[in-house]
Amino acid sequence: MQVALISPILMQKYADASRVQLVLPHLFQNPIYAARYLEPLKEGEYRILDNGVAEGLKVNGPLLIRTAMACYAHELVMPDVMKECDATIASGQQFVHMLKALQPQVPFNLAGVVQGTGFAEWMKCLNAYVYYPDFKQVLTVMFPRCMNKSEHDFTDRTQFMRGLFESKHWQELLEVKPDLQVHCLGASPWVREVETIAGFADVRSMDTCLPVALGLDGIDIRRDIYCGRQTDYFAIDPSKFDPGLMEVVNDNCRIFREWARDASSTTPASEV
Repeated sequence: MQVALISPILMQKYADASRVQLVLPHLFQNPIYAARYLEPLKEGEYRILDNGVAEGLKVNGPLLIRTAMACYAHELVMPDVMKECDATIASGQQFVHMLKALQPQVPFNLAGVVQGTGFAEWMKCLNAYVYYPDFKQVLTVMFPRCMNKSEHDFTDRTQFMRGLFESKHWQELLEVKPDLQVHCLGASPWVREVETIAGFADVRSMDTCLPVALGLDGIDIRRDIYCGRQTDYFAIDPSKFDPGLMEVVNDNCRIFREWARDASSTTPASEV
């Protein structure tokens, strides 16, 4: 499974070490970030433009479409509503209709986020992305970290995925869309969740800032300690950190990729 690392803007080399890139639309306000992703694709690079919902943004559909085209996105994440199945399906349909009106020849594929409050709604949302005619161009389904409802073991997402991939229904979905891809949105407080997800052959990729965020707090990821992303994460200046912390970041990224079984990426040298 490939890991798309999300890094502070001034630590872009950590994101660039990943073949798969998750591009965040709100960061295009920063000229350094914009310059990086408005340049043509690097060899082997695969760009996914996020919709910004998980960052608390209100989606501007036309702007999102223009950004996807400007940044050479292979894939655009359709708008979704956190933990709302029906609202997510409806917002996706509205977005598709707007997309067709604004851009009849769409140069990127679409990704649909599976939302809901439990197994039944997650399956309903997944089925919509495969069977609804409006979602013909949806070739990636995304399982978000908010699927992990439990405050104790955070296994809801992996339990759903295991049951799905072992079922006959998954094979039926692949018969309808043979090229269907799977991406996991974000890592969870169960730090080693990635090891279980990497064991599912059907999962293409996962994005996260976890190994970098932990490293910047001096936490070795192998300690299985979780802390959220720093409030100023994207504005962090690595030159103000002790070089020893950058080594923790390096080690965390290397270890996380080992857990993910990602052989397509590299861990860069220390920033300072």
